[in-house]
Amino acid sequence: MTEKQMQRLYENGETLARIAVRSGYSVSTCRRKLLRAGTMMRARGRAFGRALSFLHKFDHERAVALIKQGKLYRDIAQQFGTTVQAISLIAIKAGVRRHRGRRGP
Repeated sequence: MTEKQMQRLYENGETLARIAVRSGYSVSTCRRKLLRAGTMMRARGRAFGRALSFLHKFDHERAVALIKQGKLYRDIAQQFGTTVQAISLIAIKAGVRRHRGRRGP
């Protein structure tokens, strides 16, 4: 597995431990390779907002646009491969109010 492939997986939310298993390298080797590739590493543990860390700013903007269109959080979460809670946090951080009972087309 190349450093770029590892970087893509990591930036899409994969954990170091899972990348290590998939690649056959140790976690520390994976971390070193990711750093060498210029990857911005996430904080360790379950910090607040960790569910958001894998989404790039562009994805946040797309998610906010879908929320503003009245799409269901469940559908948005499924589209991005994340949780409803993560989409809810994106909405809160963007200052977007949820419209109860409103469904998109």
